[in-house]
Amino acid sequence: HQMNNGDKDQTDPNSGIFWKIKMGRVTLGQKWLDRIEEILPISLNFYNHFIWETLKHTPMDEYTLKLKLKNLPANLQYLIFEGNDTQEEIALEEHHLQSIKALNSLDGLGLLYLLHLLGRYIGSIKLTNDTASSINQMFENLSKFQGLERAHLLLFDELSKRVYQIKFIGYNKPLKIFFP
Repeated sequence: HQMNNGDKDQTDPNSGIFWKIKMGRVTLGQKWLDRIEEILPISLNFYNHFIWETLKHTPMDEYTLKLKLKNLPANLQYLIFEGNDTQEEIALEEHHLQSIKALNSLDGLGLLYLLHLLGRYIGSIKLTNDTASSINQMFENLSKFQGLERAHLLLFDELSKRVYQIKFIGYNKPLKIFFP
């Protein structure tokens, strides 16, 4: 028997949900949320995560991005505003990125994506490239999380389209390098 529409089983009413979402054929209403909660209870934690909102409504400037960073959970804010109660200045060094990556969680991935955007907006090639590399390295470990079994494909696909490293050809011709 041949599978169509993203290899979904036509006889199972719950199958193909992530394919349907990706193709824009369904918005998760309460009926779908209840069904998903019943089948994979932990998966709604991932569905309600801030990274999805960030992907839907990507901050388009440095100011909006900093507002988003200030509204992160306190444990993530501490990693980037270390010791700075006013949250006006982001103090980042390579060891901060390593600490964020060591979280090995969707929180860490979301924060790295926001920092990747920040690197692009402020023109920091090093921050842009280091966060892109860290995001790419986190994919394999995160794909093993219970409840993220199929959703990670959509998430990683979306991130892969938006995250890149920058290299220069000559003096001023930037080349964007996307991860495979």
